[in-house]
Amino acid sequence: MRRTRGERSTGSPVAVSMAAVLLAATLTAATLLVAGTGAGPIGVAAGQPTAIDACTTIDDPGSYRLTANITAPDAEGACIEITASDVTLRGGGNTIAGPTPRSTGTGIDGVYVSGGSSAPLTNVTVANLRTVGWSNGTHFENVDDGTMRDLTARNALTNGIRLADASGNRLVDLTLANITEEERDLAGAGHGLYVTDGSTSNALSDLTFRDTKYSLIFDGGSANNEVSGVSATETTYVAYLFAASDNTLSNVTSEDNSRWVVYVERGAEGNVFRNLTTNGTTLSFQPTGVAVRPVPGPGLSSPPAPPAGERAVGPFVEVSATQVDQPGSLSLTLPYDPAALEDGAAASSVSLQRSVNGSWSAVGGSVDATANTVSAGNITFAPLSSADVSDGVFAPLAPAQGTPTPTATATPTATTAAATTAAPATDADDTTVATDALGTTDGGATASGEETATATETEATTEEEMTTTVPPATGGNGATPTTDTGGAATTSDDGPGFGFAAAIAGLVVAVLVSIRRFD
Repeated sequence: MRRTRGERSTGSPVAVSMAAVLLAATLTAATLLVAGTGAGPIGVAAGQPTAIDACTTIDDPGSYRLTANITAPDAEGACIEITASDVTLRGGGNTIAGPTPRSTGTGIDGVYVSGGSSAPLTNVTVANLRTVGWSNGTHFENVDDGTMRDLTARNALTNGIRLADASGNRLVDLTLANITEEERDLAGAGHGLYVTDGSTSNALSDLTFRDTKYSLIFDGGSANNEVSGVSATETTYVAYLFAASDNTLSNVTSEDNSRWVVYVERGAEGNVFRNLTTNGTTLSFQPTGVAVRPVPGPGLSSPPAPPAGERAVGPFVEVSATQVDQPGSLSLTLPYDPAALEDGAAASSVSLQRSVNGSWSAVGGSVDATANTVSAGNITFAPLSSADVSDGVFAPLAPAQGTPTPTATATPTATTAAATTAAPATDADDTTVATDALGTTDGGATASGEETATATETEATTEEEMTTTVPPATGGNGATPTTDTGGAATTSDDGPGFGFAAAIAGLVVAVLVSIRRFD
């Protein structure tokens, strides 16, 4: 039955109860739905990132997300420009492609994040996107405490990533490839990651460079930056530092670089490289005004030969001065292979040496037998304008295997057969007496721990013992030093024949004594 608006119907008690139950169930279901999804139509609009599918400027804090690949129609300015703090831009794996043909210029960037010199932006994150082309792939300028994560830059003409006057930023998991397609000089050349204009205290990790001219470059007063976990393949230079100080680069791996692995010049001091591995050679060093690369490598196809009596027990490294009017210096640590040492040789026998035009000399330093490394500090290099040549090759060297150890030699004298046993030969299983470089024995005992026989004891040696211990004569009447299989020096002498006469006389006496007994 239809009722007009305002007419009241009380209904039966059962109907009223059923209506109340239905109303309560409806309200409960609505409440659970809202709680379970976390957002209704209004919540979706308020909580989801703002979608971006074209080049734009972001000037409000918030979260933004690329929803499609973007291709810039021209080369005027940046595609995505961020001018506000507290912004997160997620690329969703999409690509921001530069215009074709590409051109270089200020602000022609895939993503450009820029604050003022007196009021830098803070807390800006750019993540999970790719840039192709552009002058700079992603560019932070006057940005502090921001983050770049999971970015890939390809075919940039100037820099894959650029930090300018940016401090306290965190860069993680960056891949920079094909940054330059043509050979260019340093000004305007292609850099994988460029840190400049006083950028300080940034943390950069898990960086991959492929086919770049300069993988890492620090200049313009950049300082106290930490770089770790770098892989650089088919690059021209792995790291170039100019007027940048107190930066640390660790766990860097380089393969197939075509010039210098590290090039440091003009005002770059206090920079440290730890565990840099290049073409299989691992080294740590602190360079000032020098360039470093492995041997064999792009400079030398083979290392210089070690000096006579020594052998290389570790890698070779080439180092050259880079400054025209200022000397260079280097603190260097190289590994050595303990298995390459002469049997029984101590780790202290290893020395770090430098070869200049094929002439080797020790540079001092110390050996760490636990880490199997040899180190030297403050190795100096003459400036390029000097007539002195100090550029050269460094390597850990040790006494060569098979090099004879000097031993004391017996003074040749003419004597009786009994005297020939003064230096009895050792048995084949015995170890020779240990001697130092001056020929003196260590404690006067053999390696087996038995004392050396005295002259009195050797005089009591029987005729049978003499015939078994004295080697055959080499000819002539003089005593000739020889060496048995145990390495002990002995003498042999054919003598004037008195030994045989004495034997005949003894036999005659024995016969006469026997005849007298029978009498």
